[in-house]
Amino acid sequence: MTLRHSNNRLLACCIITLNDKVGAWGAQKRGDGVVKLFKPTNLSNGLQSILLLCVLWAALIGGLFAWEYNAATDHATHMIKMDAKAAFNKDQSIRQWASSHGGVYI
Repeated sequence: MTLRHSNNRLLACCIITLNDKVGAWGAQKRGDGVVKLFKPTNLSNGLQSILLLCVLWAALIGGLFAWEYNAATDHATHMIKMDAKAAFNKDQSIRQWASSHGGVYI
């Protein structure tokens, strides 16, 4: 629908208000002063399905990344604790060996 009027905004708003019961309408003013009313189209079912699939795919990839990051962090922490225990046990065994031989003479 195209309208020409001196007060395009007011007329377009009135028509949009009257047509609100039909659905959401928009107004677009062209350079020549013509206000064009249009009804935005909804996304097609195929596009909605593709968008939903993309969102679910992104959520799946994000979840897998978080899970792998958590597993890698747990593994690194476990390895650090194992190395620390090994170093402590080595120091304890050297101290025990040195004390069993009468200490260390320098």
